[in-house]
Amino acid sequence: MIFDKLKELISLKNIILLILLIALVITLSVMNTRLHKLTIEFSSRNDAFMAEISEDRETLNYLSNVSGMLVSDLTNTRESNGLPIRVYPERISEESDSISQDSASNEFLLAIDAFFNAENNYKLSVKLGKIINDTDFNTALNKEGVSMRKTGNNTGGFYKNGFQLGEIIAETEVYTISGFEGSRLDITSASNEAVSFIRDAASKYDKRLSLQKEMAANLSNSAVSEKVAQFCTEHDIRISIDDENNPVLIFSNKNNSNTLRAELTTVADEPGFLINNSYYSEDADISNIILSQLQTLDLRSAEEVLIQNAQAKIEDLQNDSVFQSYLESLDLTLNFIPREDNDYYYYDLIKADGSRLGSFSVLKKLGDIYLVDADEVPISSLKTVSIKSELKAESKKNFIIPENISSVNDIYSSRDSITCLLVGMHEKNTDTMIIVHADKSTGKAYLIGIPRDLYWKGRRVNSIYQYYGPEQLKKELSTITGLDISRYVIVDMYAFIDIVNILGGIDITLNEDLIDPTYRIRENGEWSTLNYKAGDYSLNGVEALRVARSRHGSNDFNRSERQQMIIEGAVNKFQQLRVTDAAKVYSLINAFFNYVDTDFSPVEFLSLYSNFGNSQLAGKHVLSFDNILYDTYSSEGAWILLPENDDWNVIRWYVRKIIQGEL
Repeated sequence: MIFDKLKELISLKNIILLILLIALVITLSVMNTRLHKLTIEFSSRNDAFMAEISEDRETLNYLSNVSGMLVSDLTNTRESNGLPIRVYPERISEESDSISQDSASNEFLLAIDAFFNAENNYKLSVKLGKIINDTDFNTALNKEGVSMRKTGNNTGGFYKNGFQLGEIIAETEVYTISGFEGSRLDITSASNEAVSFIRDAASKYDKRLSLQKEMAANLSNSAVSEKVAQFCTEHDIRISIDDENNPVLIFSNKNNSNTLRAELTTVADEPGFLINNSYYSEDADISNIILSQLQTLDLRSAEEVLIQNAQAKIEDLQNDSVFQSYLESLDLTLNFIPREDNDYYYYDLIKADGSRLGSFSVLKKLGDIYLVDADEVPISSLKTVSIKSELKAESKKNFIIPENISSVNDIYSSRDSITCLLVGMHEKNTDTMIIVHADKSTGKAYLIGIPRDLYWKGRRVNSIYQYYGPEQLKKELSTITGLDISRYVIVDMYAFIDIVNILGGIDITLNEDLIDPTYRIRENGEWSTLNYKAGDYSLNGVEALRVARSRHGSNDFNRSERQQMIIEGAVNKFQQLRVTDAAKVYSLINAFFNYVDTDFSPVEFLSLYSNFGNSQLAGKHVLSFDNILYDTYSSEGAWILLPENDDWNVIRWYVRKIIQGEL
């Protein structure tokens, strides 16, 4: 019913828009007719003619620019084919004394020059035609396997097997022939001298072609030489050849992207080989050069690189005097000879009595360092310990809780505001919790991220939904924050992909690098790890989901900030929708109600958009170490978050400050 009404509304808008467009076209037509009459009445033929000349002048300037680019391209082509570089005459400067810019008849003077140029070009074209069509000359060339054809108004080319051996240019007094490898000859007619010149060019071409085939065979054979083939087999290196006639050899290791490229090249008109951007002459021992280059490649797999880097990080502690002194103060030693099982390399921390305190362990699958206790049970990753340490060190630097804060015992609600809970789900797990508070009277909206590890009534808050459902989660978070959370929206993280794609992607700015070695992604058939450098990005649905879900490259608070950033990007795109985007809006509504669980009715949703759709995002906040939380461990040993001084009023007070615009 709602979608039918929406379609009727969209159709009505389209009809109104069509009527307005027709009225606009009629108005413009009348105005155009009047303007045309005024132009005829007040414009002279001379003005119209001068306007046309001015347009032609702009066209000539454009053609001049294009011709300059063509000359540049032609020069590069001639140089690569071994032909001499031709110097083209420059056009007359606009400041030349021969034609005054102040002359009213300047265009006519240029027109006269154009007549002469056309006449001269015609004469040169006729002159070129004489030699192009000379039967004896062509017969002599054909015996050498050479053909001749016109390439321009006064230019022609000599070709053998499709390759241009040389060029002929008809000039006022002579014909100029440029040949293979830079030779040049001036003639006055088709002569035996010209035939000999072209025969010599063809001979040089044949020698070059023979040499190229020999070098191509040499290059191809090097790939299957005994030493190279054996090395490639031992190190799992694939060999591919792109073109047998002009081969490009690519040696690639199956485990990583390191490659070696070898191909034919020409430098300063001398043929040779290009191997990983290094030039070698035609008589070089290519097989041994390729072998030596292969031996310099890093042939380790990506996993081996990560593992060995992690091991090196631990083993470098042998030479760290500060670390060694700290071990001595605790009567500990670190065994730098690792033991291993299927999953880890263990570097054991040994107590004075010989028992094991635990181990620095390198996880083989990821190449990360983990803390493992004496019973070989993982405690946490080294990265997590570092993050927590950094967060504790920076805790409260940007925010200080006053000694005496007001008590917030009421639940805030207002007729002009709405508070709803946005939950991101993945495989029935609460991945994200963000409270959205919008106030119609101020036109402002706020996002408040709730960390999953906030510990409330003996459990993490993210587990409330799993055991008791969205209504109970909404109720408990209302008590925690002091906000009347009246509605909820639960989005499956994969359905989120469709919503972002319908919007045409979103734009975000990452203020710091996002690197997550545990987040494997597949792009263009290749596996890699999530890696976004700080900067601006336009993300599609899949990319936005990756940025939102990654957690191991940073802490959970950074993750919540990125999620709010993505929400802001989606809201910005949604607010840009216009009447002409009715189909897109319809698709969004379909996706929303097909894949989103919410206690909003369709009518309430449309009313929400009508009342709060233009709200400006005034603040993005996350409850974290940086403001009012601290971390500890539960009685079960789980890492949890609690409000400072275990005072839950601190959270309500802090949230009230946010929605009042004081933070």
